[in-house]
Amino acid sequence: MKLKYLLRKDKAFRAITLKIDLLRLQYKAVFHNCNLLINERVLAFRLLTKLLKNRSTTRYKTRCIITNRSRSNYRRFKLSRLQFRRMAS
Repeated sequence: MKLKYLLRKDKAFRAITLKIDLLRLQYKAVFHNCNLLINERVLAFRLLTKLLKNRSTTRYKTRCIITNRSRSNYRRFKLSRLQFRRMAS
């Protein structure tokens, strides 16, 4: 039961994060564009600061695809070290 909950939570987190990251990129592009008026750039900066800070891609939790273990994962294989050792032997 807990495993299914964590999988649903992780999937929802990644979906929301993707949307927010796209908005963040748009606001940054407007903010760094020197050809726009200063009012538009300030507005983009204000909107950028109002975005959720705990919803960024750096806060992804890597999890094992078999056991959903969150610690000691190999990103390349998407497996925890325990499952990796079990499969290697």
